[in-house]
Amino acid sequence: MYPLQQISRRLASAEAALEVRSGMLIGLGSGRAVAAVIQALGRRMAAEGLVLSAVCASRAATRQALAVGIEVLPGDDVPELDLGFDGADLFTEDLQLIKGGGGALVRERLVARGCRRWVIVAEDEKARTDLRGTPLPVALVAFGHEATARRIGELGVRATARRTPRGRLRRSDDGFALYDCLDETARPVATLAASIAALPGVIDTGYFTGVADAAYIGSRQGVRRISACRARHDKQPPQLQPPQ
Repeated sequence: MYPLQQISRRLASAEAALEVRSGMLIGLGSGRAVAAVIQALGRRMAAEGLVLSAVCASRAATRQALAVGIEVLPGDDVPELDLGFDGADLFTEDLQLIKGGGGALVRERLVARGCRRWVIVAEDEKARTDLRGTPLPVALVAFGHEATARRIGELGVRATARRTPRGRLRRSDDGFALYDCLDETARPVATLAASIAALPGVIDTGYFTGVADAAYIGSRQGVRRISACRARHDKQPPQLQPPQ
C-alpha cells in the first residue's frame, strides 16, 4: 500500500501532466513531485507517442527524464520554455512558495523564469496560511560562506549550514553552499528573503512569489487546482534592519 502523501503526489502529477502536448519544450525542476510528473509523462509518451524535450534543473531530473525517453537539452542557455513543472516544500493559497529543500533553488528559479507557464505540483499537507517562522533555504557563494552566514546572523536570523553525514558542507550541483535560515522573530518571509538576498555572497533564496501560474494539489479527496495571475518579477518588500 502506498502512503497517502505518495498517492496524493501521483494523482496531482498525473493531472498536471495532461497540460503537455507533443512537441513541447518543457522545464523540469527537481524533487519527488517532478519525478512523479516525469513518470506520468513517460506513461503518456508510451501510450500516445508524445515527443518531448526538456531543460532540467538538477542532475537527478536529467537522469529521470532520459530514462523515460525525454530529450534533455544542455542548460548553458535556457531558451523560452513552453511549460514548466516543479514542486514546493510549502505553499500558500496565493502561491507564495518555499523551495530549495533539495538544494536546486538557483537552477529552479532560472528554469521557472524561462517558462511561458510554470506549474507547481504538491500535496495538500504542504499548504500553509502563513510562511513566517519556517526555515528558508539559501544558496551562498562557497568562498567566504561562513562570513556571509555571520552577516545574515546580524539581521537576527539563525543561519545553519547543511552538512553531509560525515560533517562536510553540503553543496548544490553548481557548488553553492546550502544554508537554512530561521528568523526567530517570525517577521514576514518576503521581508526576510529580500534582506538576505541583498547581502554580498548570497546567490538566491528559496522564497518564490509571483512566479507560478497554477498549482495542482493532491489530497485524499482528489486533486484541486489553484490559478494565479503571474507577475514576471518578485515584489521587493522593505529590507530588514539589524536588531537594535
